[in-house]
Amino acid sequence: MSAPPVLSARLLGALLLVLGGVAAPHLLRLPPWLGLGVVAVAVWRWHQTRRGIPLPPHWLKVALTVAATGAVLAAFGTLAGLEAGVALLVAMGALKLLELRRRRDALVLIYLGYFLVAAQFLFAESPAMAAYLLGGVWALTALLIAVTRESGGE
Repeated sequence: MSAPPVLSARLLGALLLVLGGVAAPHLLRLPPWLGLGVVAVAVWRWHQTRRGIPLPPHWLKVALTVAATGAVLAAFGTLAGLEAGVALLVAMGALKLLELRRRRDALVLIYLGYFLVAAQFLFAESPAMAAYLLGGVWALTALLIAVTRESGGE
């Protein structure tokens, strides 16, 4: 039995752009260190794919997860609540990029993108934001179709 196909660089680039687009409204109200961390992880992941650098070891991913959780806890004083929950969702989504290997991982990130769109409506309900997020939903759905087609529907 062969391993599921690895996500192409083209689809990874599209995934990073779409997720960045749906996360951007959230990053405006979250701590600046979180936005910088998300951008750093996305840029590293793109660089890693283009250069063929191996993904980070398991221990590093665990350490980063614990550090991100602790940082969110320190920034908000809790892990519960709307803003802390969104911060944790954004942080864990960025860290999921560090283990993105297969179609399944890409699907998890796309579904997380839908959650980010829905969560944005808890903060703003303007027609302009609705139009922006509708574009995000359209892009996420197109990406969902592309990822499924590239992997042969496996």
